[in-house]
Amino acid sequence: MNSADKIGELLYGLERRLLMPGTRRSPEQLAALLCDDFVEFGSSGKAYDKAGIIAALSAQPRQT
Repeated sequence: MNSADKIGELLYGLERRLLMPGTRRSPEQLAALLCDDFVEFGSSGKAYDKAGIIAALSAQPRQT
């Protein structure tokens, strides 16, 4: 396996962690995974920074 493949696997694993309910409910885990200048654009066109996305995900109700 070459270094590009290893980097790809690492990034894929980190992205998958962001989808895990336990990670999404944990401000500490999200803060560790997202860079300080993180920006996400929602389907509405609204931009979310790191603090905003952590607050929004932390406020989501737990699914049963």
